[in-house]
Amino acid sequence: MHPRALPRVGAPVVVFFLAARVNGEVVAVDPDFRGLEVLTEEGETMRFKLQRTTGRFQSVGADDARLYFAD
Repeated sequence: MHPRALPRVGAPVVVFFLAARVNGEVVAVDPDFRGLEVLTEEGETMRFKLQRTTGRFQSVGADDARLYFAD
C-alpha cells in the first residue's frame, strides 16, 4: 500500500480509521488532484483532502481517517 500516489477514478484504496480498515474505490478526483471522494465497501461516500504538511490524503470531517492506495 502506498500513502502517496496520483489519484485516479477506479483506483482501489484502503481507508484506515483508528482501529479499523475498510476497502474502497476512488469515485471522483478534483481537477487539481488535491481532493477526492471514495466509496467504501460498506456503501459510504467519504471526502479526502491532500494534507500539505504530510503529503497524505486525510478525511474531511470528524472521523480522522487516512487513505492508502492499494496498488
